[in-house]
This record gives sequence, C-alpha cells and structure tokens, in this order.
Amino acid sequence: MKKMLLKTGEYSISNQYEMLETKGIGSCVVICISDSRSEWMAMAHMLLPNQTLFDERDIEIGKSPEYAIPEMIHVLLSHGCLLKNLKISLIGAGDMFKHTDDNFLSSIGKNILQQTLIEISNVFPQPKISQSTGGNLGKSVKFYREGGKIEILDTKGEISWL
Repeated sequence: MKKMLLKTGEYSISNQYEMLETKGIGSCVVICISDSRSEWMAMAHMLLPNQTLFDERDIEIGKSPEYAIPEMIHVLLSHGCLLKNLKISLIGAGDMFKHTDDNFLSSIGKNILQQTLIEISNVFPQPKISQSTGGNLGKSVKFYREGGKIEILDTKGEISWL
C-alpha cells in the first residue's frame, strides 16, 4: 500500500497515495477531504488557529485553517473535483491543556476548530461535516482513499471510524 505520513503542520493533496496518515493529534485539528467521485483526497494537520502574528515569509500553509483549507479546496477544484462531491471530516481539537493558566493554550483546540469551521463555511454554503473532536486523548488518523474512510486510534488503543 502506497502511503504518506504527515507531520504536525503539514498537508497533502493527492490521488497517488492509498492512505494519508498523521499521528500525535491532541489539541491540533486534522481535516480530511475526499471526493466521492474521484480518487483525490487532502489532509492537513493544523496546529494553530491562525498565523496573523507570523511574518509573511514564515507562513506555512499546513499549520492553520486560514491557509490550509483554501489551498486544499483550490487544488482539488483545479483537478476537476466538485464542491458538492467533497466530504469533510475533522479530528482532534482535544482539551489537552485545560489545566494550564495560559488562556491561549487552554483553549487552543477549540480555537483551531472554530477557525476551521469558519474557513469551511467561507467555501461551502451547506457543508456536510463528520467530526471526532474534543476529549482529552491523543489520536492517530489513517485516511484511506478508497471510500474516504477514516480510522481513528486513540491512546487507549480504541479504534473508531468516520
């Protein structure tokens, strides 16, 4: 099986891999987009709600929804995918820093998820979104091209599917 492992802050848009995978998901948000009528798929492992404080030269597309989502949608559409055929799944946004006094860290998962939903609604008039978000367990994700199936493994060893 041809697969690609994405690190935190990376993204991929492909019709070449049978599986995209990422690990170490806590407060980060992973977005998976599949086209039900083609073999195209996209994944991003986003760790920031935005990059507004970054110098333009330091911006990395996969790190935040404001850059990752428009880029992934643009590329998918340029390869003939249609918005109406795209399935969106969100994983993560865990409450990993709830015991910290740092307001930014304690709500980062919720903030990334909120910004992700805003970016999705900017593109999709009525998005269909499946989610496995919240909680306090780390997760790993395997996103299969065939059928757009998503396998989620949590740190307790339990597997769920989207």
